[in-house]
Amino acid sequence: MTIIQCKYALAVEKYKSFSKAAEKLFISQPALSLQIKALEQELQYVLFIRAPHGVALTPEGRRFCREAADVMDAWEKFQRNVTRPDETRRRQLRIGVGPRALTTGIFHMVCAFFNAQPAVEVTFITTDLDYNALEALSQKSMDFAVDRLPPSPIRQTMNLSDYMVVELLKERQCVLMSHDDPQSDLPFVRFRDLQGRAIISGPTGSTDNKAMEAVCRKHNVVTTSVYRADNLDVMMDLIRNGQGITIASESFADYYQVSAVPILPEKYISLNLMCLKTTAADPDFTALRDYLIACLRTDSRAATGNSLL
Repeated sequence: MTIIQCKYALAVEKYKSFSKAAEKLFISQPALSLQIKALEQELQYVLFIRAPHGVALTPEGRRFCREAADVMDAWEKFQRNVTRPDETRRRQLRIGVGPRALTTGIFHMVCAFFNAQPAVEVTFITTDLDYNALEALSQKSMDFAVDRLPPSPIRQTMNLSDYMVVELLKERQCVLMSHDDPQSDLPFVRFRDLQGRAIISGPTGSTDNKAMEAVCRKHNVVTTSVYRADNLDVMMDLIRNGQGITIASESFADYYQVSAVPILPEKYISLNLMCLKTTAADPDFTALRDYLIACLRTDSRAATGNSLL
């Protein structure tokens, strides 16, 4: 739980709308929604429910916001007391955050790092099914990114020598399916076991869709049908309800409450901290890199399916 998440929850309470709160916070609505979802998962209860005219607080949400308001008042007082009057200009950073940063918990590590950096203001840019973090870095619409590299069909068209890519961890790739799926109890599945299954992917032509099509072609997987979704939440909802399967990182299973069965032959995807090489010496980048690597070395996930470098 972070000060930023408390601030975001209070904004949603104030404006009774995720879109209005995101507008006032100068962030995207998906970024706000992901922050609130991560907070609710940590708290293990729901803060907001959809209402006919916006959102409404649950009883637990009302209690949380009362406490959070006191915390924010104290935090703002603390900042005023310790900040010199001439320290009004803060460094601005835009950091791309892919879904795997959330499902592995690395996003919370990034937040913890910047909570201790009062001279830096961070805008998080969430990446989804049709997002190429390297392209965004190249276009300078973000400064750093915590994400996977683009899938091979897209990566082959790019000059990777322009980027600094620091591998943080590797995740085993699995077939994601509903808990009720007959294959969910298997120790592993092979690509031939996916013949005749319904596949769920991103929109036609999206990064995710291109990657899934390439995998199916490579392993001669013939599907019965393909369902496409324009965001990850809808995609996972389809999987939870038994509408089909997809291939993704193992950490998605607990986060989205689906089953993950390892696929053979084994394949691992790296989660990386990335920036342009021209900014690789930036003190904020090097400090964040060292912090994340130190955290991951002692993280208990090293004993699970995630393989740390």
